[in-house]
Amino acid sequence: MVSERVYKMLKITKDAMFENKYSGIPLKVFNDEEIFELELRNIFAKNWVFLGFESEIPNPGDYVLRYIGIDPFIVIRGEDNKIRTLLNICRHKGNLLIRDERGNSKFFQCPYHGWTYDYKGRLVGVPFREKGFKNLDLESWGLIQARTEIYEGLIFATINPKAPPLEDYLGDAKWYLDIIVKATGGIEIIGPPHKWIADLNWKSDVDNFGDSLHPFYTHKSIGDLGLIETRKNRFSNSRTVSQTEFLVVDIKDKRGFPVSWLIYRMDPNQEDVYFSYPTEIVKSFNQASVNEDQWYILRKGAAMIFSIYPNLNIVIEGFTKVGSKDPYLPVLFFRQTNPLAPDKSIIWRWYPVPKGTPEDLKIKLSDLARATFSSTGVIEQDDIFMWRGQTRAARGVIAEDIILNYQFGSLGVGDVDILKDIKWPGTVLNTNLSDIGLKTFWKRWALDMLGESYE
Repeated sequence: MVSERVYKMLKITKDAMFENKYSGIPLKVFNDEEIFELELRNIFAKNWVFLGFESEIPNPGDYVLRYIGIDPFIVIRGEDNKIRTLLNICRHKGNLLIRDERGNSKFFQCPYHGWTYDYKGRLVGVPFREKGFKNLDLESWGLIQARTEIYEGLIFATINPKAPPLEDYLGDAKWYLDIIVKATGGIEIIGPPHKWIADLNWKSDVDNFGDSLHPFYTHKSIGDLGLIETRKNRFSNSRTVSQTEFLVVDIKDKRGFPVSWLIYRMDPNQEDVYFSYPTEIVKSFNQASVNEDQWYILRKGAAMIFSIYPNLNIVIEGFTKVGSKDPYLPVLFFRQTNPLAPDKSIIWRWYPVPKGTPEDLKIKLSDLARATFSSTGVIEQDDIFMWRGQTRAARGVIAEDIILNYQFGSLGVGDVDILKDIKWPGTVLNTNLSDIGLKTFWKRWALDMLGESYE
């Protein structure tokens, strides 16, 4: 049962996003214990959540430790080559089975009392069974499993038995995802994901990924100090906004609910730049795997910042370099900020490259991505500072009455138009300087939190 206090905040958020009755959302939603608990139940326990890449566990017995909300799961490739997602909790006395982040094993034995499970989650070993558990039905005491489905090498899981199939959940977001996972010839991970814990609310990160205004201020010093260079010096206030920039909002799942949004920037000269991938990589791209419009986005692309609800963010940022003598290269990463508490999150970053990337370039591309976007990256540190500040500001009582402003670049307020001639999935706008992309997330968030998006 939702308290009257929280229901009021949820209703304000929904009315702001769908009816424009308010300028935005209450600040308090970024740091509230009751809202956090409701998110675990209504968002993370109901939707499909990204857990990683098939290529992280290439061999039978390979496993990684991941989370759905705050629940820990073992993602394992079995001897039958099937990938399963097993709850990392022993059914005997509820202890954690494993604590290491990755490994290889055919069995998992609880360190507390020795109950042992195989790669399918079946209970196969019980100490002193003949004396203490003679009539125990082993089949009834296997590990709890999450539904697991894979899309083009990406592993997703859900603990909701009524959730739609993964491809229905992704809906029209697949159209854009295919540009990255198909048109590039497929992608592979270089090294394990970078992981760290930060004192911030998970939504601060997600909210930022639809925000094109903050680079002019949050990241201005990067360009000014010469720590990183990008084409057109996009972190400088002197940069002009090109008409080759777009915002795609309200990308929907098969049921018609918003599930994705993205920022897309073409090369300012509309040249074929392929996100600045070198020619030897572009040769391995697979044009036949996508349609003409998707291939056009890849050909002309300078940057694409892409989010899939609830907490998967994908960035492919072209024309990046660290140091004036380095060549322009792309940065590609998958990012997930997983909640631990209202004011604490685990941040994961995976650094993939196209499968056709030569060996010498694989390391160079992944190193560039880590130098810019990681716990020590020159761009990431700016963002983390801001997200921590927002989370800290939302902790107080007054935050319940502070309504934030999400009107920047809104239809009827900013210089924004819908481009009806462009037939990409979703609603395509003529600029990415707008909060409308952020509203796609908050629309779905409000529907989930109020229980209006699932039966």
